[in-house]
Amino acid sequence: MFIIQINNGAEMNSSTVISGSIEINSAKDNVWKTISNLGGIQNYHPLVKKSYNLTNQTEGIGAGRICEFKNGGVLREESVEWQEGDYLNLKVIPVKRMPPFKSAFAKMAVEEIDNKTIASLTIEYDLKFGLLGKVMNNLMVKSQFEKVLPKILSGLKKYSEAEKTESVHLLNLTESA
Repeated sequence: MFIIQINNGAEMNSSTVISGSIEINSAKDNVWKTISNLGGIQNYHPLVKKSYNLTNQTEGIGAGRICEFKNGGVLREESVEWQEGDYLNLKVIPVKRMPPFKSAFAKMAVEEIDNKTIASLTIEYDLKFGLLGKVMNNLMVKSQFEKVLPKILSGLKKYSEAEKTESVHLLNLTESA
């Protein structure tokens, strides 16, 4: 099950908000472990070639990462909100070959319902350049995010469910020994 919602940000002073959620057949703690590993986003984000932590701080407010994309783009992300086990919110800063963000945030959250996890991703941003930025958003930026958001969540589902299966196999091997 995948759900996506879009706020077009059509008014001059409103942000564009794109959000989606997906059901994952894995424990909430397992999914949280995946998304809170900031340096490991390339394991489930289909466009990220390489990612690494900015500093020795790998968790909590102030933790950050660099994401190098397959198209040559580079983003810096820094945690501005962190509720352990529930959600994190990253400030997105373009470094190279990325949209001209005035401000941008990516929030990932996990919630457990009936032994399954609902993972959500919300991307909120404003582009620079006023009316020209709105036109750029409507012509290309928003559609790119609309395409990639389901792929990120699907990648998270696939990776988290594979991690769950791998953990079960390791547990079974240990019990057999």
